[in-house]
Amino acid sequence: MTAVKRITEKIRRAYRWGKEIGGLFSAHRITTIAGALAFFLILSLVPLCFWLILLFGKTGVTAEDLLSFELFGWARELLLYLSEHAEGAVSGAGIFLIVTTLWSGSAFFYHLRRSGELLYGLSRPHRGVRMRLGAIFFTFGVLLFFAAAAGILFLLKKANRFLPMPLQPLLTGSVLLALGFSAALLLNRYVCPVRRPASASIKGSLLTAILWLGAAVIFLVYSRFSSKEKLYGALSLVIVFFLFLYWMMICFAAGVVVNKKWGLTNGRKGSKIERNECLEEFMTKVNDLPYSRVTLEETQAAFERFFAAVGDAKNADEVLAARRELIANRNKFDTAYCLANIRFTQNTADPFYKGEMDYYDEVYPLIHNELAKYYRVMLESPFRKELEETLGSVLFAGFECAVKAHSEAIVEDEQQENALTTEYSQLMAGMLFDWQGEKIPLTVLRGKLEDPDPAVRKAAADAIGLGLQANKQKLDEIYDKLVHIRDRMAKKMGYKNYVELGYYRMGRTGYTRDMVEHFRANVRESLVPVVSALKERIREEMGLDEFRFSDNEVYTKEGNPPFTLTIPEAFHEASQMYHEMDAGIGAFFDSMTEAGALDVESRHNKAGGGYCTFIGEYHQPFIFANFNGTTADADVLTHEFGHAFAAHCIDVGGVDYDIDVGGMETAECHSMSMEFLCWPYMKRFFKEREQGYRYKHLADALSFIPYGCIVDEFQHLVYEHPDWTPEERDKAYLELEKTYRPYLTYAGIPYLEEGTRWQYQAHIFESPFYYIDYCLAQTVAFGFLVLSQEDHDEALRRYKQFVSAGGTIPFRDLVKRAGLSDPFGEGTLGSLAASVSEILKKVKPQ
Repeated sequence: MTAVKRITEKIRRAYRWGKEIGGLFSAHRITTIAGALAFFLILSLVPLCFWLILLFGKTGVTAEDLLSFELFGWARELLLYLSEHAEGAVSGAGIFLIVTTLWSGSAFFYHLRRSGELLYGLSRPHRGVRMRLGAIFFTFGVLLFFAAAAGILFLLKKANRFLPMPLQPLLTGSVLLALGFSAALLLNRYVCPVRRPASASIKGSLLTAILWLGAAVIFLVYSRFSSKEKLYGALSLVIVFFLFLYWMMICFAAGVVVNKKWGLTNGRKGSKIERNECLEEFMTKVNDLPYSRVTLEETQAAFERFFAAVGDAKNADEVLAARRELIANRNKFDTAYCLANIRFTQNTADPFYKGEMDYYDEVYPLIHNELAKYYRVMLESPFRKELEETLGSVLFAGFECAVKAHSEAIVEDEQQENALTTEYSQLMAGMLFDWQGEKIPLTVLRGKLEDPDPAVRKAAADAIGLGLQANKQKLDEIYDKLVHIRDRMAKKMGYKNYVELGYYRMGRTGYTRDMVEHFRANVRESLVPVVSALKERIREEMGLDEFRFSDNEVYTKEGNPPFTLTIPEAFHEASQMYHEMDAGIGAFFDSMTEAGALDVESRHNKAGGGYCTFIGEYHQPFIFANFNGTTADADVLTHEFGHAFAAHCIDVGGVDYDIDVGGMETAECHSMSMEFLCWPYMKRFFKEREQGYRYKHLADALSFIPYGCIVDEFQHLVYEHPDWTPEERDKAYLELEKTYRPYLTYAGIPYLEEGTRWQYQAHIFESPFYYIDYCLAQTVAFGFLVLSQEDHDEALRRYKQFVSAGGTIPFRDLVKRAGLSDPFGEGTLGSLAASVSEILKKVKPQ
């Protein structure tokens, strides 16, 4: 019985592997691409024969010599026919014929190169005539290869005369396999749009060569039983030959897909992330990526096709195939939206992309309708058990949460919500603040809060308050509308208030509102006293009478270490840092800079804050930020890059589209933990003040958690009391400041002293209930910090394992697997506070 079970399990594994391979090939549409390539190969056959004879026809090696091998028997007559006509054309060739045949002969290689872009999902910046000229040069290279292969076959034929009959097929097959492998490897290197070692193309090339040889044998057997003397036999020869070419292209495309899937990694130790060395050599700059609106109707049609296919599905495999097609269409829509959003946030005054964002704000709720139907179809499928076995229970738990987050009844409300959040973003981006006779954006002004001079810091805080006060009415109006819209949405869906709906919209499946409240209570008990004591020591050391809001960003009397590098210098140092940390991580950072995938310059009308997003169809992460000359600039190069690296690893690792990074608490672990893993390299950015950076960074991170709890609890209170006036909201915010940051005062700072600091915390307007995820992630990041102090290599190894999982493992289980403490666990915050306090003592500048 045990042996039977083992055999059964092996069969199941083989079946699952076969399904995965089949799904992989289907997702890349290799048969469609192969059909197009076969067509262009057929068109190129005579021109290629023409040029082979033109270049090498005087060698004395005839077509009859080469085609005398038994393996070519099935197609000998047709190939000889092509050869004879090509020879006839050469004898009377003129310049026009030579040029046109060269151009048409290179068509196959031109489209072969384009097929590589489709199969890899990456674009080259240079196409058109430039790519065609490259194809012409490559054509000559291929002709040289064929000439060399012809010479080898000619010698093989001579050598076979001296071998015993049983050894001749063995030697012939080995040589043909070697030539096929060499040809496949050459073509794979040609079509691949990324820079990789040749070893990364071996698996797919070997697969292609074996399939090619097998196909030749099969067609040889077929030809033995055909009657070529009769009409139908002659026609069948042509048909079979065309089928052979089609199959050759399918084999080649399959090899390319294998190289993409399993050849992206090359190196040590085992995991895809550890071995990643993928560099996009011909990367299209992000600013040059083509944008085209993907319409609601186009996307809805894709959903309708999915629903129809699932309704007709006879098994789980057919559902999975329909889902793969739907995901490809969703990715197309999401890519268009992502590009529009990037370009809008880069310049919120751009009327075109403002119009595009207005469009997406309008249609996204309708897409949510379709997504909700999709989730229900998957949950209610008669094949759910098989689907869940294939896709995982985590995915279906996410679907169950998602269906509770949307209803057709709230579409208009969501449209209004989107319009208001866009209006808020545009308002803040366009807001300019008076500073010493000039107008500057908030992102730059906030950098003045780190000035060593208390008077400068106070003036900066005053300028922030006065600037916000000038826009008080609009800010209050936007937020009041958002609160009431969200409350209305929740009640339409049967919830008491928006809090419950907000949790579902955040996709939280691993923890509850009660657990978050318990976490905040632990923060008040274990962290607030520690942070308050730290701030009191800083106040005394800085000689301040009281600790104002304007002093909160400074940690030593001489001020925080300034970030004085230019943007190119910063990118160079970051590249060196990541290469020192890990070759694969360094290579990925270089690919980001080469692609122009970091926009960190502060500009008027550029949206505030920072984010990392992922441009799906181009497999390209993108970092958006605003440098302002403070330590936060270094944090951008670590925090946002942590997001980018995780997105890249998840993409390469093939994590399901609907799982992705998981919840936001998991995503923020990726970024915040990377900040601490970069600690050993901070001398590159801050020279002799590197220790000052570490002290400021860690003290700031510890102080952040109470502030994050203010933002989170404030939102709970606001949505539990949706009819509060603006003054009541401000009062509640001030009370929370006293609870979580009792050491801090806003007294004497215009407008902010009324409790309005929250108005430039964008998450409160745009992403309700997101902020607590930063706090949870910060506790996990502290765990990585403590581990890195003991063994940095081990911390990095666990970090890579952590990010490679994406959202495939629930948050708390993922933390446990990394050997770290559960943020919700009893005693976790107290223990981390003690460990962090000890590290603070070590890194404090003397």
